[in-house]
Amino acid sequence: MEERVHHISIRKTKGFNLISRSEFLEIPSGERNRLILNKRVQFLDAAGLHIPLLEGIRSISLK
Repeated sequence: MEERVHHISIRKTKGFNLISRSEFLEIPSGERNRLILNKRVQFLDAAGLHIPLLEGIRSISLK
């Protein structure tokens, strides 16, 4: 299966942080869950286009 998520955008107080898939997975799971539940995360494909939340979560959860 092709890895669709290439970057994750995390909303901060002032702007966004753009991180890689591997950097996102290095964040402790509790912190990742909090970011997702607080709607501070957007998943992006290689072209920088938005991936729907559930699709992004599924994509990064599969190995």
